[in-house]
Amino acid sequence: MNIANILEGLGLVALGEGDPARMIRLASAANELRAVRGGRPDGDWMKSVDGGVAAARATLSRQAADAAWRQGATFDLQQAVTYAIGGMTGRVSDPGSPLTGREKQVAALIAEGLTNSQIASRLKIADRTADAHVEHIRNKLGLRTRSQIAVWTHERLGRA
Repeated sequence: MNIANILEGLGLVALGEGDPARMIRLASAANELRAVRGGRPDGDWMKSVDGGVAAARATLSRQAADAAWRQGATFDLQQAVTYAIGGMTGRVSDPGSPLTGREKQVAALIAEGLTNSQIASRLKIADRTADAHVEHIRNKLGLRTRSQIAVWTHERLGRA
């Protein structure tokens, strides 16, 4: 149950850093972890977490918030931890997407407004690799701009 608390704590940090969707995903993953393991959170702690989830939902559209909650609920323990420490899992939902898991990660980071260099840093890959992923995304989706990728990501993956 400590892991669930840590996931929520990192979600609150993400919310403070301006990433409400990450807060919701991590809270959802923690909720599922407790449901599977039968744990019960501390009441005072949950007041903070529930407040964070409410604040995160208030900044997102209902569709985006619900999609983030559903995505977090699909994470197993390893995926939740990987996501919490800065990685993305390959299980970003959209089974009909032509993109690979990593390309979905890159698309999500584009939607967050990151540059290719920032994406490379976040994913711990070379700048040129990030450039190649962006080019592959454009080619696969038939898009020309980063803004179009961001719109596609929001519509198809529920990410803003």
